[in-house]
Amino acid sequence: MSKDQGNRLRHRWLRWLLIVSVVAGATTPIAVMASHRFTDVPDANIFHDDIAWLADAGVTLGCNPPDNDEFCPSDFVTREQMAAFMRRLAETGVVDADTVDGLHASEFDAGDRTLWINPLSAWPSPTSDLQLDRGSSGTTLRVTSTATGSQWVRFPLHLTDALTIKQITVCYGLSSAATFISQVRFTEETIPPTSPVMYDNGTDLTETTGECVDQTLNLTPNGAITLQLRFNFASTLDRVDIGAIGLLLGP
Repeated sequence: MSKDQGNRLRHRWLRWLLIVSVVAGATTPIAVMASHRFTDVPDANIFHDDIAWLADAGVTLGCNPPDNDEFCPSDFVTREQMAAFMRRLAETGVVDADTVDGLHASEFDAGDRTLWINPLSAWPSPTSDLQLDRGSSGTTLRVTSTATGSQWVRFPLHLTDALTIKQITVCYGLSSAATFISQVRFTEETIPPTSPVMYDNGTDLTETTGECVDQTLNLTPNGAITLQLRFNFASTLDRVDIGAIGLLLGP
C-alpha cells in the first residue's frame, strides 16, 4: 500500500470512528432525526442535523415504538441498541467500508511491508560467554562478553506463511571498531537437530557512531527461521548495542 493510500485509509477509518462515537458514546446523549419527526429534538438542539442524518440514513428509528416520534436524546445507549445501530450502518451502506476515497479494497497494494523485531527477544548460544542486557534507551540490546573471540546471538522469528524475506536492516553501534559484527545469518529448522544455513553474509559491520545497514536477500521460509548475528570481541571492556532490526517481507 502506498503512503497516500495509507493516509486515505486512516482518514476513512477516522470518519467511521466518528460515526460510531456519535452513535455509541456511553457518556454523551444521542439524538436522531429532525424536529418534524422527533418531538424531543427541536431545531435548537446542537445535534439536530446529526440526528437528522442518522434518521434519514435509516440508522435510528426512534425510541418509543410503535409511534417512534421521540428520540430520547438524554438516554444512554445500551449494548442491544448498539447492535441495531451497527447492523443498520452496515446494511444500509451509508458507510462503505469496502472503499476509501473511491478505491475498492481489492485495488490496494498488498505488497512489501517491514516487520520490526524487538532485539530484546535475543538469546545467546548455549556455549557463549556473552551477556545480554537492556541498553541505555528504549528496547536497545546491549551485548558484552566475559571472553574475547567470536560468539553468536540468536533471534527466533515469527513470520507469516508464504512471505519472502527480501531485505534485512540491522541498526547497531559499537564502543570500539576492534569489536564488531562479523556475520549476519539465517538458519531454518524443520526436523531437529538439523538447521541448515539459508543466508550468510560475512561483511564486517564496524561503525562506531551507529548506523543502519541493509542487506538484500531472497529467502522464503519453509520452517522455523532464526536470525543469527556473530560478534567478534577484541576486549571484554567493549560493548555492542543493537537497536532496530527490520525484515522487508513480501509475496
